[in-house]
Amino acid sequence: MPKHDQITISLEGLPENNGEVRLGDLIHELQALNALLVGLDRTVSPEGRVSTDYRVTDLRRVNPSQIVVSGSPKDNAPDVRAQVFGQTFETLSLLEEGQKESGFDFGLLEDLRDMAEPVGKRLGSVALGWNGSHVRLSTQLRERIDKLLEPDIVSYGFLQGRLEAANIHHGANALKIYPRVGPLKIGGRFRAELSSVVGPALGRDVVVWGLMKYRSGNPYAYSIEVDSIEVFPDAPETPPIKFQGEFRDLTGELSSEEWLELRREESIGELMVLVGR
Repeated sequence: MPKHDQITISLEGLPENNGEVRLGDLIHELQALNALLVGLDRTVSPEGRVSTDYRVTDLRRVNPSQIVVSGSPKDNAPDVRAQVFGQTFETLSLLEEGQKESGFDFGLLEDLRDMAEPVGKRLGSVALGWNGSHVRLSTQLRERIDKLLEPDIVSYGFLQGRLEAANIHHGANALKIYPRVGPLKIGGRFRAELSSVVGPALGRDVVVWGLMKYRSGNPYAYSIEVDSIEVFPDAPETPPIKFQGEFRDLTGELSSEEWLELRREESIGELMVLVGR
């Protein structure tokens, strides 16, 4: 019976490897799937935060190998699993049909492109399954995504935001930045020599420079080819302000309680004068 709260990824290696999947390719696919689910979860969640824990709940060493990932809503968080899985497979269905509409989520397209990238090169096949539907991430589907991701405008610029995800396996060099203004997230790629900078920058505020890609009619970039990263230093902790003993003579010979009561009575008297009573 189909389950609505889980998604299955099926992987098969190349024939010359007897269908076995290399460890690096397995890690690449799982990282790309995680980036897809978490990024889309954050997009559809009302508060713009990840609302779901995604966990591996089943591993099947058959041919192809299958990994089941289930979603569980976090405490006091909305249940967005149907939206995350549903939008993923709606997009895959449109891609299979060859749709060229402009309403695609470019972050989702880039994640699907990352998952399809090894097919025919290092993997024989990659497929996703949910709620009884199964879609192969074929080379043809990858080519359709590439065409959709072609920019209308390219210009050099910079972007400031929080670096939340990165994937360096097999030269993917992909990242995701959540900017201060504009779209919720922007995907991109970085030069290999920046790998040593990207790791320590995860979860921190950064400024990235590079070629920014735009669609006509949209003032915000949807992707960036990064050639420079600057990491902001962590904000210093502000020491607590201590008032105890700073105004020892404020109350004179009165206790604190007596002084506060006197101030209260004076304030009431001033208020009555103001209102003419």
